[in-house]
Amino acid sequence: MSVVVVEPGFLTTVQDLGRPGHAALGVSAAGAADPIALRCGNRLVGNDPGAPALEMTLVGATLRFERATWIATTGATGSADWKARRVGDGETVACGPCRGGARAYLCVRGGIDVPRVLGSASTHLATRLGGFAGRALRAGDRIALPEGEAGVAPLERALDPTLLRRVRHVIRENARVDAFRAAALAGDLARAGALLREGMRSLRDDYAVSVPELDLLCALGDAAPGCHGSRLTGAGFGGCTLHLVEPDASAEVAREIALGFAERFGREPPIWCVRPSDGAQDLVL
Repeated sequence: MSVVVVEPGFLTTVQDLGRPGHAALGVSAAGAADPIALRCGNRLVGNDPGAPALEMTLVGATLRFERATWIATTGATGSADWKARRVGDGETVACGPCRGGARAYLCVRGGIDVPRVLGSASTHLATRLGGFAGRALRAGDRIALPEGEAGVAPLERALDPTLLRRVRHVIRENARVDAFRAAALAGDLARAGALLREGMRSLRDDYAVSVPELDLLCALGDAAPGCHGSRLTGAGFGGCTLHLVEPDASAEVAREIALGFAERFGREPPIWCVRPSDGAQDLVL
């Protein structure tokens, strides 16, 4: 079985963690430019961390899978979603352009089936060594996949379930920070509030650092008119919550939170209504 290259993107090659130790022979290590992203993608689909995968530079490839299998894309965010998913027989996957980085990785359950040269499947373009015939992929190429279990979800075997949830939180939280900054600069409070609520769910369910008191504070805030979104902050150090509120609604939101919390826990929480400042800025000397 194989993967057919429909569009190769700008520069797509087969890479693993490289072939170190041969410099005396004039052979460079080659290998993935972002080994962390490669390792993560392989773990998501249940492979060994150094299994060969497709490294896509600047613009991702479009590929047609001739049989069902599991894939994960990692690396530059425009071409990567950092999730494992099942692709069906004959399904076409378009990875698109890279953003926030230069390289993305497409990892396939079982790896890419190419010959090893000096112990590695990595492509070294200058010497036409390794990978797929020692070159970048072209439209029409057929990349062999090893025979194996295509229908079995790999996530459960790739990571301990608790670690998997926490890794998922960290990866998605990084993306949420960038998205929140963009929403705040654009004045899109609805989007910013939605990101706060999404982050709270992830902190509670995936990272598992919330407590009932913080859960209630966020729920009360989200239910109050004029509040766009809520989330905890400072977990592990006592914790508190942050609520994004319209200025003219802040007093009423604070009152609703205080009443609801006192009814459940028998005490009123301290609440501060503040306005955000300009925050951190570049210092030009």
